[in-house]
Amino acid sequence: MMAKCQSYRRNLPLLAMGYASLGAAGLGVVLPLLPTTPFLLVALWAFGRSSPALTARLRSSRCFGPALRDWQDSGAIAPSAKRRALTVMAVGAAWLAYAVRDPLAVSAALACMGGAAAFIVTRPAASAKPIDRLDDTESGP
Repeated sequence: MMAKCQSYRRNLPLLAMGYASLGAAGLGVVLPLLPTTPFLLVALWAFGRSSPALTARLRSSRCFGPALRDWQDSGAIAPSAKRRALTVMAVGAAWLAYAVRDPLAVSAALACMGGAAAFIVTRPAASAKPIDRLDDTESGP
């Protein structure tokens, strides 16, 4: 009983972080300037260290599960997600260059965006059919 109580106390901060990140990700779905993906990844990390059941539930989510599984299993990003991310960054960079008159601020922001874009582009592409869903009875051509 004592070990279970200590385990709960040790996992409580991670559970709280996971739920807070999940809540922030939910807000990010409806608020345009709040990112969703980083919060989902933090939630997946926190739940992965505190609750296998919550990790499995998040990975099996119909909406976010495929992307989270691709990332966690192989560090991959789906090509469509790469295109969306790079398009949003390009639009943001264009707006920033137009709206902000401080060249140092614009340069710093564009350098950060360029680094993020390079990171996204260099991630492997997620396969069209996740490996864990392949059926042993299927055969190739």
